[in-house]
Amino acid sequence: MKRRHAAVTGEGPDEPWAHPRETHEMPREVRRRRFGPRIWHKLAAIWVAFMLPLVLATFFLLNQQNSGLNFVRDELAGTQYLRPLSALIENVLQHRTLSRRATEEPSAAHQAQLLESGSMGCSPTWLP
Repeated sequence: MKRRHAAVTGEGPDEPWAHPRETHEMPREVRRRRFGPRIWHKLAAIWVAFMLPLVLATFFLLNQQNSGLNFVRDELAGTQYLRPLSALIENVLQHRTLSRRATEEPSAAHQAQLLESGSMGCSPTWLP
């Protein structure tokens, strides 16, 4: 003879939740206790609720600090780039001024000044 389950034969404990077919008739307190959140579920939820803002705040703080450091590094690289460039600009301006003076014809006042000083290397008689 086959052995039958206690719920089918009616033998076994008198608690209704002990029978698998009668779980829908389980008292509400027992169902709540059986499927309700355990203490470690509650503690885990509290831990997540407190740690999530802390982790996010730490992430954003570190991100802000890194962006500040990157800005400082870029500023230092810019000053290292501009130091030789400023010396080059001064030399270019000086060269432009000297080349302009060399290519321009001297003005009448400047010619008179040169004649008076005798720096042209010739006598003033050659002028008409």
